[in-house]
Amino acid sequence: MIHEEVLFTLQMATVVSALHQEVASIVRTSYGLSYLAFCLTASVHSHGGRMPLSNLPHNVLAQPNSVAVAANASVRRGYLSKVRRDDDQRAVELLETSAGEAILKEGFDTIYHHFKATAWRRCTASDIEAIACVSAAAAIGLGIDSIEDNTRLHAVVTPASLMGIMALLRRWEDVVRTFSGLSLAEYRCLAFLEHRSTSLSCADIADGLRLDRSTVSSLVSRLSRAGLVSTRQGTDRRSRLIALTDRGKVAAALVTARLGDATAEAHAALNPELKAKANELHMRMYTTYCS
Repeated sequence: MIHEEVLFTLQMATVVSALHQEVASIVRTSYGLSYLAFCLTASVHSHGGRMPLSNLPHNVLAQPNSVAVAANASVRRGYLSKVRRDDDQRAVELLETSAGEAILKEGFDTIYHHFKATAWRRCTASDIEAIACVSAAAAIGLGIDSIEDNTRLHAVVTPASLMGIMALLRRWEDVVRTFSGLSLAEYRCLAFLEHRSTSLSCADIADGLRLDRSTVSSLVSRLSRAGLVSTRQGTDRRSRLIALTDRGKVAAALVTARLGDATAEAHAALNPELKAKANELHMRMYTTYCS
């Protein structure tokens, strides 16, 4: 049976979050840039090396102030330069520098090989192309210009495919906050507990969501104060066992349904075969991460 939509699952959310963390780590360590600043620099390249700052759809990737901060960071590093338009001195344009082009080419290749060693380890070349296509489709479905879906920097990984990861996470964050007042990480904890018949420890949740155990401990404390989970002392007295409350079950179910709608909408332009392939690949990447 071919699924008619790309399905939101906790496994998909875990994979997308992990991919975002890996890219963020690579570009921060190698180039001193945030994920957003790296995407912004790539967008300038997509536009031929010169782009008005206003061309990036701010609310898709970040708030306008965050975009301005990211642009300034890339300028300080020498990857972009700023000029004022001759016909409107209030309008800022970003220009790519030779250093900026060099780190983009290197960075995209590094990201590709890193993914091949992690999330894409069990994927064929055609699988990887499909994954990049799905992510780019999400970016465009969420409002990123189709000009970002180009192979000028890499034959497989495109600016749109990297922006799709960030845009999808931002869309999910908005949905979760709107319908529950929670963060995406807090919701993921609820969703992980939703279909478990027994209580779980923070370590169990952290391993399943690929999160740091101390991070999960803080999330659980906030969820407990909100009445969404209950906790009790574990057998070794040093651990807590966590379970959903009835209120937590209602919140998790409501948000999951809304995230399903948002995810399907973002990928609506894909053909049925690629939607089904995306669902299978998300699960395979999750299994790879957990192995």
